[in-house]
Amino acid sequence: MTLKLAAVFRRSIAKFDIKGAYLNADIDEELYLELDPTISRLALERFPSLKEFVEHGRLTVRLDKALYCLIQCSCLCYANISSYFKKMGFKQNSFDECVFVKGNMIVLLYVDDILAISPSLEEIHRLESELKSKYGDVESAYGKKFTYLGILLSRQEDGSIYLSMPQYVEDIVHRVDGIKEYSSPADEYLFDEDPTANALELPKQKAFI
Repeated sequence: MTLKLAAVFRRSIAKFDIKGAYLNADIDEELYLELDPTISRLALERFPSLKEFVEHGRLTVRLDKALYCLIQCSCLCYANISSYFKKMGFKQNSFDECVFVKGNMIVLLYVDDILAISPSLEEIHRLESELKSKYGDVESAYGKKFTYLGILLSRQEDGSIYLSMPQYVEDIVHRVDGIKEYSSPADEYLFDEDPTANALELPKQKAFI
């Protein structure tokens, strides 16, 4: 629906990716992590005072931030960013909690991936500045073609937006072992007969009739 509005009303579109976003969210419970021997050794070289927390060559640490791969990290990251949007004056959609609206700007939030549409490109640039002031490293993409959540968005000359997933298709094609690429379904020798080949038995010949 958001892209439909962007297409019909010719609104500007941009996406933002907050780098290291999970580390901005605080852990809301007491969690500990046991580091492998190599990481533990490197940590002790940098911080010798941690030696008392090492057992059998492994350092145990307490987590303060939502480390990537924790079960709850995506939820904590979403809560952190959505809370910031509300502080900026955005209102959260009551039907879809991943949609935020402020004036004529609509923002979609998927964990730490953001898609923004607005009649004003300057308004989107201001949003980018605010995100950078809060989170630091924020990657952005503007223009007629970019990907969001693995979907390629291509804006056409008539304002319509064409959606495709070429990388996803490519991954599926190469997922099965033994698949090869061909320039076309058949080559120029498709109908050539091999005079030295053995003829099929009659029952099998009928399968091709």
